[in-house]
Amino acid sequence: MTYLVSLDWDKEAFTVGEGGLSSNPEIQSEVSAGTGEELPAPSILEVPLTSPHLQGDSISPRLTHRETLRFFSPLAFSWLFMAIESPIALSAISRLPDPLVSTAAFFMMMGIAIWIESPVIDLLSTSVTLATDSKRYATISRFVWVLMGLVTLTHLTVVATPLYGFVSGSILNLSPEVSEATRLGLLIMTPWSAVIGWRRYLQGVLIRFGHTKAVGLGTASRLVTMTTVTYGLFFTVELPSIAIVAIGLIASVAADAAFAHWSSRRIVRTMFGKERRPKRWFNLGSRRSEIVPSALGVEPVPEDAPLSFRELAAFHTPLTLTTMVMLVGSPLIGAFLFRTASPVLATAGWQVATTLLFLLRTVLFALPEVVIALYDRPDGPRVLRSFCMCAGAIASAVLLLFSFTGLDSVFFERVLGADPASSRFAHLCVLLCALTPLINAAQSYFRGELTKWRQTRVRLWAVLIGMSVLVASLLTCLSLGVRAEWMIATSLTLSMAAEAVFLRLRAAAVAALTPPPAPAA
Repeated sequence: MTYLVSLDWDKEAFTVGEGGLSSNPEIQSEVSAGTGEELPAPSILEVPLTSPHLQGDSISPRLTHRETLRFFSPLAFSWLFMAIESPIALSAISRLPDPLVSTAAFFMMMGIAIWIESPVIDLLSTSVTLATDSKRYATISRFVWVLMGLVTLTHLTVVATPLYGFVSGSILNLSPEVSEATRLGLLIMTPWSAVIGWRRYLQGVLIRFGHTKAVGLGTASRLVTMTTVTYGLFFTVELPSIAIVAIGLIASVAADAAFAHWSSRRIVRTMFGKERRPKRWFNLGSRRSEIVPSALGVEPVPEDAPLSFRELAAFHTPLTLTTMVMLVGSPLIGAFLFRTASPVLATAGWQVATTLLFLLRTVLFALPEVVIALYDRPDGPRVLRSFCMCAGAIASAVLLLFSFTGLDSVFFERVLGADPASSRFAHLCVLLCALTPLINAAQSYFRGELTKWRQTRVRLWAVLIGMSVLVASLLTCLSLGVRAEWMIATSLTLSMAAEAVFLRLRAAAVAALTPPPAPAA
């Protein structure tokens, strides 16, 4: 069978057959699968079907560090852009009435919203891994719509029913004014989880087919929208600060999702053809019927091996549970800090330290999807493993540089406005946590590798082991009277290292049973 498809952005036609992949810039016609015609002139490029990698509009048989960096950079910037959202929100809140109440409400609002959205966060990994053909794309689309409905219903159940009183009072112990402000923000953010789910799903499709620049541009549009809407409302209307921030947040993620939808339409139309749409559920684009295999050098899953909802749920559920467990880590650390000798200083200092730690670790959060997307390339595992470790080593080196030169204290006091005591506490925390980015990078590689092999349960077991080590270490340090800085840094590093070691051992066991990708030519 031969497939012929016109790529509108190149004005080139590609023919995929048993002999390989051929392209000719003179051909711009479109024919459906199985009816391709012979090329009228010799093709300008012919390579084996198993070796090419089509990344946007380039073909390369062998993965290199430079290509990996080009693929990774837009995703890293995307995470950095998202990390800047909170400072934008807090800068607006600090200039409006009741900044203390609104700041507390903002953090509570984001904590609850992110917890509710946890089932859709890992749709990024799911779509990168499983969106291999038109039938699977349609199945995943239906699955995404189900999840979007469930998280929206959960959001409304928590916020718009008496259950909110139990959550805010009995569980979170919020003051009445903070509770009401948080509820107002959450009501405005009702579509938040669903929009995030649709955005991450389509961004996964973009990543799978090499269009990571579109992901970065989408997040840039999110940042611009957040700034414009938030400060536009700040200067033009009189609303509670939490309402202004919530409107800015929901507008920003809607802009990002709309950009992802628009960017992915051409790819979906070209790669999945007319079967991309779930029957009777929703419509997406025009009725074009061309289909080509996955463009990342990965053999497509045969059309006679459809993905069932049960198989999809078995793959995705461990990822959801993993995220939910990971989200417990931050409040758990905060609870132990409140039991130290100086709880206020420890809590404030750790919050200051995590700002810098998060900014340097956030660029590493994109690594698992990079590993999933590029793993099957010739030389993929070797290049990706070294790339991840280099990225982690650079981030750790930057932390050490900040610590030894005093730049971290300058950042804490002049940029964040921290008091000297909190700055000193944060300085020691950053120094002691300098290895966490390197460990994070190792975790990211093994998470991506195991997800590529469909071993998502291993990721859940790993984070449970890491959380157990964290709790045990915190309890031990607390009982021994260890200083808060050493307690938190030691416990966090040990827990991350334990998770990384478990992932490494399980990845090695699975690798022994998994055929390696083709060697480089």
